[in-house]
Amino acid sequence: MRCFSTLRRYATTVECGILIPGDATTAGVETLDCGKEASLWISDVLALTGCRLVRQLSNQSLANDSQYLLISRDSVKSLCDYITDQMNCSAIVEEVAERFRANLMVSGCQPDEESKWSHIQIGQHMLKCIGECERCSLISIDYDTGEMTKEPLRSLTTRKGAKPTFGIHVVNTNFKQGRLKVGDVFHTVD
Repeated sequence: MRCFSTLRRYATTVECGILIPGDATTAGVETLDCGKEASLWISDVLALTGCRLVRQLSNQSLANDSQYLLISRDSVKSLCDYITDQMNCSAIVEEVAERFRANLMVSGCQPDEESKWSHIQIGQHMLKCIGECERCSLISIDYDTGEMTKEPLRSLTTRKGAKPTFGIHVVNTNFKQGRLKVGDVFHTVD
């Protein structure tokens, strides 16, 4: 597919109805329709007809619980060490990190420290931490084979109880122009 600027000639603002978790109503989320060419491409890739590719414009999220899910590499490593030492299984940090389906991964903090943060800054973007991510059995699916495994959910429930959390939900609070990129410096903000 060609660059986004080629698609802008088709762009129109559309209103998308989404269901808000825990709420029986839908809320309008302002989005930018990426156009006919993008819609045809996404429909072809997904082998579904009538798909539309849209870009979120408002602070309201199209995701289930938040705009972004953040995990720390340090927390993943700590969990992997636990799985290896206590559960007698091998655990590779990159493979376990993939299971959590996070959009953002930071490093250089204490394990599980992210659950205590209220705000963080990554590059020029200010993010508000809105809560921990409660985990379900989906994290125990091996994406390469499609098979259900015991880890990492077994270790999380052993360490954190019946409704384990891992990672945090964050939302962008300042909408500055620019992109997050690998290597951006992050720090906590009080």
